[in-house]
Amino acid sequence: MAAHCVFLDRNELLALSRGDWIAEGGNVIFAGPIGSGKTHLAIALGVEAARQRKRVAFQRAAELVCALIEARDQRELGRLQKPTRGVDLLILDEVGFVPFDRAGGDLLFNLLSDRHEQKRATVITTRGKSYRMRRRKAPAKAATTKPTPSTPAARARTAKTR
Repeated sequence: MAAHCVFLDRNELLALSRGDWIAEGGNVIFAGPIGSGKTHLAIALGVEAARQRKRVAFQRAAELVCALIEARDQRELGRLQKPTRGVDLLILDEVGFVPFDRAGGDLLFNLLSDRHEQKRATVITTRGKSYRMRRRKAPAKAATTKPTPSTPAARARTAKTR
């Protein structure tokens, strides 16, 4: 397990556990491969913050986005966002693991933006690559072919340069 945490500095983790960054509205992102302990570290920071009498909430990103969409559809978005706005530390787990539509992404962005403006701290765990980036793995053959101009004017410009 220690081999996965190559970039995690012990002193930085101890500083994070003191919680000064929470009062300042700071944010932490744990990015890395599955099984590297991102969620474990995020929860540990949350437990330590709770010991310091800070209000903490844990939510998986996909579940939060679904709840935000449902609340928006039922015209109760404000009611749902109120508890997440009020906590000192929101731990948002598995961002980017499960894809969600543009509306869900917009709702999540707005929630995180509001937290940032209110100087509320957030911890995010992610694999580091979005769902779209993982899906874009093009075959090697496609990388070597030149794109075909799609308009007559573009084809004419391409013909002149050859």
